[in-house]
Amino acid sequence: MDIEFEKDDRGVRVHKVGVIAQLCSPYRSHEQGLPEWCKNAAAEYARRNAATEHRVLTLFFGSRSLDGLPYIALLDHGGMTVQDVEERFADWGNPEAYRGEAETDEVIEGGHGNGGKCYMTQMFEHSSYVHTVKAGRCCRYGFVGDDPHPGYFPDKAHGRGVPVSGAKEELGRALEELGVKLSGLPEPVLATIAESNGFTLVAGIKPKNFGGKDTWRKLVSDTLIHHPQMVITTQTNQIYVMSNGRAVADMCPIRLPEI
Repeated sequence: MDIEFEKDDRGVRVHKVGVIAQLCSPYRSHEQGLPEWCKNAAAEYARRNAATEHRVLTLFFGSRSLDGLPYIALLDHGGMTVQDVEERFADWGNPEAYRGEAETDEVIEGGHGNGGKCYMTQMFEHSSYVHTVKAGRCCRYGFVGDDPHPGYFPDKAHGRGVPVSGAKEELGRALEELGVKLSGLPEPVLATIAESNGFTLVAGIKPKNFGGKDTWRKLVSDTLIHHPQMVITTQTNQIYVMSNGRAVADMCPIRLPEI
């Protein structure tokens, strides 16, 4: 059918911040946001056909050694290159970001990672970032407060593709900032680190609406374990929990409730 029509030569106009705010509306809580981090990390393991014994995730709750600010963080042992960070992680709403990347027939719950970024930019007052190493280079990339415009910590010269001596050594430094000693990690996590050449630590500093001594425990036991989008992630990954630099005995690893 012929239609007389002329496109507006100004193209598709979008208020970027407004659109991102609408995109992120389902993730304005830790209960909805934290599962996105876990799901995305599990999806990366699945895409790379990681060995079952090395599909390890570690959740950290505590306060930074530098300034005492509280944080929530998640560690996996995949890692991202500069290209991964800038052409995949950095993009909002790009359906092509990970298309064709999977090398597996597994069900992959994680998509492009919009939910994870939404959580980063909506539920942390101070900042949020990924500290990642792959192929001998490190990136620290993320957001300040509620601003969805990403960038490098502390700047591009020192946060983009910086050569490192080794993934384990850099991870030790990254965890030290959070008041966590590498030697204090659960044994299966240490075994995975020994076999890995990369990692991704995603951290949110000064979480909103996260007061109370045992809020982290309630988040894990009442929400994370029961979240419908965590079922496959929990079944296919070992998820360990650490609080204030110590492994939580009854959550190492966490387990799905028995039917």
